[in-house]
Amino acid sequence: MFFLTKKYSVNSSISGVEEQTELMYKENTIWTAVFNADKAAIDELINHDPHVVDTRGAVGECPIHMLFLYGTEAHLDIARDLLVRFPLIATQIYNKPNYYGENILHLAIVKREANMVDWLLSHASLEPYKDELLRARATGDFFKIGQPSYYGETPLGFACCTNQWNMVEILLKHGADMDSMDNNDNTVLHMLVICNLPDMYAKFKARWIERQAAKDKKKTIKSEKSELPKLWNRLNKDGLTPLTLAANSGRVKMLSALLQERAVLQWSYGNVSCLLHPLDQLDVGYYENVGK
Repeated sequence: MFFLTKKYSVNSSISGVEEQTELMYKENTIWTAVFNADKAAIDELINHDPHVVDTRGAVGECPIHMLFLYGTEAHLDIARDLLVRFPLIATQIYNKPNYYGENILHLAIVKREANMVDWLLSHASLEPYKDELLRARATGDFFKIGQPSYYGETPLGFACCTNQWNMVEILLKHGADMDSMDNNDNTVLHMLVICNLPDMYAKFKARWIERQAAKDKKKTIKSEKSELPKLWNRLNKDGLTPLTLAANSGRVKMLSALLQERAVLQWSYGNVSCLLHPLDQLDVGYYENVGK
């Protein structure tokens, strides 16, 4: 019985993709017009029925998603045109379980289209939807923790977990929240531990420190300053900080990097050095050191 259930779920997933593929070759449909980047055909279909831009496909996608997924220059030109004419489609997400929550900003990031990401977040027509684009969460089965495509749910998480610092800069410029978390309360630093990206971790942490210092400088009353623990000391729902997550999950590369960044050099003589390693999170309970 278990075998049949498992087989059914796999086949149902495959059939959705197969159905999506079949739709691309079905004549006189929005899917064929999108696949072929046929702007004249798309415009004709819209003139006949403007709601065709809201059509749903086999895996919960809309035409705008497929334009981003195909991602050629011709497809993206059509996407821009449709977004200016129908700005509300910018908020459309995949609405079926496998890819639930993914929006066009997620897709542009994964496709490494930095210019398109900047355009989406700066164009006047899309300004009312900018925050919604930035806060969207891709939580479908395809994006769960443990899957190769776990990218932290939010667009900022996607940019970090796909190792695109240039994309992170664009998102931060447009107001992405550096303190955002996924459904397991993983911060971006937790996400980068999961994805084993120590260099990106170091860059993100440095930028967070820089931004936090600027925020605190603007606050004149001491009590107004953030009372939250520092980003690298925050616990996820499993009670783990990024450091203890690295140890718990066997991320040797990350653990080594995180231990090294905490070490304090006492003295060195030639190629011999004496380092002190803080014991918080290692040999002393976390709650004795929270926020330090």
